[in-house]
Amino acid sequence: MIFAALNFKVYDSSNFRSGLFLKQVRDLFNLKTNTMKKLSILTLVFATIVVVLLTVSLDGNAQSEAKVRKIITEHNADFIRWFNTG
Repeated sequence: MIFAALNFKVYDSSNFRSGLFLKQVRDLFNLKTNTMKKLSILTLVFATIVVVLLTVSLDGNAQSEAKVRKIITEHNADFIRWFNTG
């Protein structure tokens, strides 16, 4: 009778679930109760976001061993010349 008086459809739970979800998210940022538990959850969420963003944004431009050896060989003659001239 209460739901009928309020014109609320009990079996249409989409409004109820979205409202409940938003209430839980809002309550998560209210640090007046269960502060350490909420800070732990928020820290874990933000740390996960940071790790994912860093993983996605970093380039994989590692040099191969052959390329490094070639660069060292090319610059080795310059180094010997510079070292011998002081």
